[in-house]
Amino acid sequence: RELDYDWSVSDPQLHSPYVAFIPIIEGCNKFCTYCIVPFSRGRERSLPASDIIRNVLQLRRRGIKEIHLIGQNVNSYRPLTESGLEGFEGKTPFSRLLRAVAATGIERIKFNTSFPRDFHADIVDAIDEHENLCNWVHLPVQSGSDDILRRMKRLHSIDRYFKIIDKIRSSNRDISLTTDIIVGFPGETEADFQKTVEMVEYCKFDAAYIFKYSPRPGTPAFEMEDDISHEEKKRRFGHLDDVQRRIQSENLKRYVGRELSVLVEKPAVKSDRDLSGHSTCHRVVNFHGEKDLLGKIVNVKINEVKSNSLYGEVAAAA
Repeated sequence: RELDYDWSVSDPQLHSPYVAFIPIIEGCNKFCTYCIVPFSRGRERSLPASDIIRNVLQLRRRGIKEIHLIGQNVNSYRPLTESGLEGFEGKTPFSRLLRAVAATGIERIKFNTSFPRDFHADIVDAIDEHENLCNWVHLPVQSGSDDILRRMKRLHSIDRYFKIIDKIRSSNRDISLTTDIIVGFPGETEADFQKTVEMVEYCKFDAAYIFKYSPRPGTPAFEMEDDISHEEKKRRFGHLDDVQRRIQSENLKRYVGRELSVLVEKPAVKSDRDLSGHSTCHRVVNFHGEKDLLGKIVNVKINEVKSNSLYGEVAAAA
């Protein structure tokens, strides 16, 4: 990014009157073979923590209840100055930033996207320490095969990824885990694909965004032979999607009978009698309620599981 790049949060970056996205790092140094970002956005550059804190405080004064710290790889956050991080402990600059943002008192903090190689266990410790650091981690894995991960130049092994998952699952916050997966990457054998299926079974993601590989001009993978047929990519996608939907359905059942803290964001899409919002674990929650609850954080008791959302009733104001 150019030196005078404007990092401020403009109105188009506001997801709603109550949710805002704050860039903390631009660019990427990882050069995954399928990704155009390092070529289109350049090398990583981190915004000073003091500027991020100032943005958070300004947004809080405007009535924003939830902020998302965003970047292509937030775990790689490394500002050139300590400004804003003084007095905050942590094993990495990013985990220190999380603690610094938590200290602002803003109600809810989420972050994405994370990169497995740079994901430090101290991030989970920070979430455990601060209630306003939300219990959701999006950690793209892309494949369950080490051979394919090497071809993708992901710089992590599946064993390393499993260790991160084990740490996340050990949290007392019941952290929701989501991921990205590509099927049909050049050279992916049936054995490689089965390793991805086994990986999904092990990790038990709360949601997974599954993509069929397609060549993108300007990336190293574009020069690889796209040797998996469209029909085979479609088959693998369908099979993996079925596995993930089964796991997701089972995962959602654990919320029935529990109360979730929900930021009420808008009227529900399918019923004008209902409202909709996100929980701290980033689940969509719909419930019957009056419009004067918009913008408030309420406890919702979950009564029913839908295919991609939860339904409940207001228990008490948070």
